[in-house]
Amino acid sequence: MDSAPPDESVENGHRNGNGNGNGNGPSPPPAKRPRAVISAAQIRAEFEHHEAGVARINNGSFGCCPASVLDAQARWQRVFISQPDDFYFHSLQRGLLRSRAAVAALVNAGDVSEVSLVDNATTAAAIVLQHAAWSFAEGRFARGDAVLMLHYAYGAVKKSIHAYVARAGATVVEVPLPFPVASADAIIAEFRAALAVAKAGGRKVRLAVIDHITSMPSVVIPVKELVSICREEGVDKVFIDAAHSIGQVPVDVRDIGADFYTSNLHKWFFCPPAVAFLHTRKDDPIASQLHHPVVSHEYGNGLPMESGWIGTRDYSAQLVVPDSIDFVNRFEGGIEGIHSHNHDKVIEMGRMLAEAWGTFLGSPPELCGSMVMVGLPGCLGVESDDDALRVRTMLRKDFMIEVPIYYNSRRVEAQEIAKDKNGDAVTGYVRISHQVYNVREDYEKLKDAVNKLVAEGFTSCKLRPSGKKMVAPDCLEAICQSLLSSAGFLLDREGQRAVRLFPLELSTGFPLLSGLGSYCTRKGGSSAMGLNHLLLVTCLWTLSYAVLLHASPDGVLRIDLNRKRLDKKTLAGAKVARQQSHHLRVDSLGDDIVPLDNFLDTQYFGEIGIGTPPQNFTVIFDTGSSNLWVPSTKCYFSIACYLHHRYRSKGSSSYTKNGESCTISYGSGSIAGFFSEDNVLVGDLVVKNQKFIETTSEPSITFIVGKFDGILGLGFPEISVGKAPPIWQVMKEQKLIEKDVFSFWLNRDTDAPTGGELVFGGVDPKHYKGNHTYVPVTHSGTSLIGGPTTIVAQINHAIGAEGIVSMECKQVVQDYGDMILELLIAQANPLRLCSQIGLCEFDGTHSVSNKIESVVDKEKVSSDLSCTACEMAVIWIQNQLRQNKTRGLILQYANQLCEHLPSPNGESAVDCHGISKMPNLAFTIANKTFTLTPEQYIVKLEQGGQTVCISGFMAFDLPPPRGPLWILGDVFMGAYHTVFDFGENRIGFAEAA
Repeated sequence: MDSAPPDESVENGHRNGNGNGNGNGPSPPPAKRPRAVISAAQIRAEFEHHEAGVARINNGSFGCCPASVLDAQARWQRVFISQPDDFYFHSLQRGLLRSRAAVAALVNAGDVSEVSLVDNATTAAAIVLQHAAWSFAEGRFARGDAVLMLHYAYGAVKKSIHAYVARAGATVVEVPLPFPVASADAIIAEFRAALAVAKAGGRKVRLAVIDHITSMPSVVIPVKELVSICREEGVDKVFIDAAHSIGQVPVDVRDIGADFYTSNLHKWFFCPPAVAFLHTRKDDPIASQLHHPVVSHEYGNGLPMESGWIGTRDYSAQLVVPDSIDFVNRFEGGIEGIHSHNHDKVIEMGRMLAEAWGTFLGSPPELCGSMVMVGLPGCLGVESDDDALRVRTMLRKDFMIEVPIYYNSRRVEAQEIAKDKNGDAVTGYVRISHQVYNVREDYEKLKDAVNKLVAEGFTSCKLRPSGKKMVAPDCLEAICQSLLSSAGFLLDREGQRAVRLFPLELSTGFPLLSGLGSYCTRKGGSSAMGLNHLLLVTCLWTLSYAVLLHASPDGVLRIDLNRKRLDKKTLAGAKVARQQSHHLRVDSLGDDIVPLDNFLDTQYFGEIGIGTPPQNFTVIFDTGSSNLWVPSTKCYFSIACYLHHRYRSKGSSSYTKNGESCTISYGSGSIAGFFSEDNVLVGDLVVKNQKFIETTSEPSITFIVGKFDGILGLGFPEISVGKAPPIWQVMKEQKLIEKDVFSFWLNRDTDAPTGGELVFGGVDPKHYKGNHTYVPVTHSGTSLIGGPTTIVAQINHAIGAEGIVSMECKQVVQDYGDMILELLIAQANPLRLCSQIGLCEFDGTHSVSNKIESVVDKEKVSSDLSCTACEMAVIWIQNQLRQNKTRGLILQYANQLCEHLPSPNGESAVDCHGISKMPNLAFTIANKTFTLTPEQYIVKLEQGGQTVCISGFMAFDLPPPRGPLWILGDVFMGAYHTVFDFGENRIGFAEAA
C-alpha cells in the first residue's frame, strides 16, 4: 500500500512553499564548475563499470550513467534507507523541486510549475492520453474525432493511443513517413496529407502526437514546423514525444510551442534509469486537469505534486538531475558541445560503415542527432522483425556488439526499396549511437563482424527456427546449399527423405477462370504460338497448403498436402490479384489465346531448387500453364524482383545459356525475360537441363504482393511458351517417373494431419473408390465450380447466399461516405483516396490491400474487401459529383448500388445453421452424375472466433467462342479424386476415399 504523509503541513514540508510546484521553492544550486575540461582518461573512468570487450553502440535504447552520478544516487538511496521518515517528509520534495528547477532552466520553461518529473516518457504519454480518453468518455470530444500520430511512433506509445483514446471512440490516423528519408520537406508533405485525411468530413482533430526523434528508424522530425501547421489547421492540442531528445538536440519548449513535451533524462542526459520530465504550459487550463495514472495521496494537488508522491518507491533517479548537469558541464561547451561532438562522430562512423558495406545512411545528417541508421548489405536477407531481433541477438552473443537492427517493411506510395551496391534490396538497418564513451574501435568491430558474415555466406534464414526458414536473397553464392539442407530433412514412415514446403498466403481458394495470352519473341522477330487444346484450369480453392515432397520406390513422386485452417485473412488474401484479373481482354481471344483467370486461385506451391548448388524458390504449381519461370538477377527495373529471390546463373555450375527472349501475358499483367537451362531439384528428383525463363520484367502488382517467386507450370506442352517442355514431361523423358500422369487427392477430414496428396507419375489406389470417369480435353472445351453468372446467381439465391462484397460496401459507405465526398470536393487524388483513409495502400498506380493498422478497427483496415468497396464508392461518388447531385442523393445512390452488387461476383455468405436443409447439386460429366452435398459445397472459415459459411460457387462469364464455360475447383476435387492424364489428353474423376 502507498505510504501516506501525515496531515501536519509543517512536517509535510511540501505544503509550505517547498514543493507545491508554484515556483516559490528553492532555486537549484549553482553548477559546480571543475577546474579543467574532462579528459579522455577521466571519461573512461566514469564508465569503467561498462562490461569490458563489448562494443556498446546502442546508447539510444537504455542510455548510460557515469560513476559520479551513480555515486550521488547511492548517497540518496542511503539517506532514504537510513531514515525513511525524515527522507519522505523533509528531504524528498525539496530535492525534487531542485531537479525540476534544473530541468526548467535546461529547456527554457516559463516556470518550474510547468515541469513534472515522471519515470519515463511512456508514463508522460499515458498522462496526456488519459485526459483525452476522459474527454471522449465525458462528451467533451465527439465519438469519431481524430487523433493523429506518426507511423513510426514508439511502439508503447502507439499501443497507449489505442488503449486510451481509440477505445474511448477516437479515430486514429497515422502519418506514413518515408524511409529512407531525403529531407524535412518530405516529412512535412506527408504530415499535411495525413492531417487533411484526419480533418475530412468536418472532423475535429483533438490531438496530434509527434515524435521529436523517432526511435526506429531514427529520424529527427521538424517538430517546430509541424506544431505550426497544427496551429494553422486548428488541431486542439499537440503532444511532443521527445524520449530521445534531451542530450541529442537542443530543446527550447517555448520556441517549439507544443502543449505537452516530454523527454527521458536517462537516455542521453546521463541520469540513472528511470527519470523523464513532462512540460505543460501554466497558462493552459488543461494543465490543472492532468493527473498521474497512479492515484495516491497527492491526487488533486497538481501534476507536479502527484508525480512526486506515488507511494513508496526509489526516487533517487529523479533527485540526481543536478548531478547529471554537473557532469555535463565538465565537457567543453557543456550539453551543446556534447550534441555537436556526438553528431559529428556518429555521422563519420555511419559513413565509414556504409562505405564498407556498399550501402547508405537512412537520412541526411541534418535529420540525425546522435543516432543514425545505416543500411545492412541486402544479401543478409533480413525479411521480418523476428529476423532483425535474431540478428541483433547473434551480434551480441557471438561478436559482443550491442546494436539494434531495424527491418524496413514500410514504404510510402511508390517509394522503391533502396538497393546496395550489388543491386540487392536493403531491408535491414543498424541504428548506431555515439555517446562520449564510444571510440572508433567499437564501430570497426561492427564493420568487421558484418563483413565476416557476408564473406561466410550468412543469411538470416539460418537463425530461424526449424521448419520456418525462408530462402535468402541470391547475393550469397552458397546460401542454403540445397533444398534439403535449407528446409531441413524430414523422415516419412518408410524412412525416406522429405522436404518441407510452405503455404502461399495469398490463396483464396475459390475457383475462377481467366485468360492467358502468351507469345514468344525470338531475337530479330516474333511468332505467335498456336494453341490446340483447351486450357483446363483446376482451381484448388482454399485452405492454403504446405507440402512435403518425397519420391517412392514405385516410380512416382508424392507431395503431401498439409492443411492450414481457413480464416478471413486467408480468404481475402488474393483479392487484389483477382480484381485485376477480372478485366479480361476478350477482344484478344482467338486460336492463339487460351483464357486463364487468376492463377492465384489455381495452384499449389512449394519450394524447388534451380542450379548447382540449388538456389531455392517458392513456386506455384500451376495446372493452367506449362512454363517454369523465376526472377533473374538481371531484373533491374521491377520492384517485384527485388522483393523475391532471384536466380543467379553465375552461381550455378550446371547452367547452360539459351538467351531466347520471351513474354507471357496474363489478364492481370505480364512477365518478360529470356530462356536458360539448368538442373531443377523437385523433392529428391533432379531434373537435368530443364528449360526455364529468367524474368527481367514483372510490372504487375500481382507479382509485387505475391509471396511466391515464380510459377512451375503443369499444363500441356502445346501451350508452353517457347516450346519449353513442362517439367513433368522432362521427368518422364529422363525416366524419373513411370507415366505422364499426375493426380490430386484432397483430404476433406478437417481433423486429419494430412490435407491430401499430389502424385507425379501415377495414382494411388488408396485415394479413390471404384473407377475413374475420363473426359477428353479438346480445343472446343469441356463443359465441366465456377460458371455463368445467371446460373450461379440462381444457385446462390436457392441456398440463401448474400454477397459479402455487398455487405462490406454498405458498411464502407456508412462509415466513410462523408469523408470520401469531402476529399473529392477538396480535389484529392481519387487513386490515392482509399489509401489516405487507411483502407488501402497505394502502390504508385492504384490502391492495394492495406496490411498496416492505421485506424481504430484493425480488422476493418486489414480487410481487402473494405479496400475494394472503398474503390467502388470513390468511383460512384465521383460520378455523382460531376452531375452536381446533393450530398444526400450522392450517398443514397452509393448505398443503392451496394444493395444491387450481384452476390456471384464476390464471396457469398450463407446461414451455417441452414446447411442441412440445402439441396444436393449434381453435375453430369460424360453421362455420369457427380453429386455434391451441402456439406461439400459450403466452405467454412473462421472469423473473430466464429465460423462463417461461404458458398463455394462463384460466377465467371466468358463469351463465345471460349464460353460459356464451367470450371471445377477444390470444392469438387475434394469430393472426387482427379487424375490429369497427359499421355491420353484426358482428365478423370472418381469418388475420393
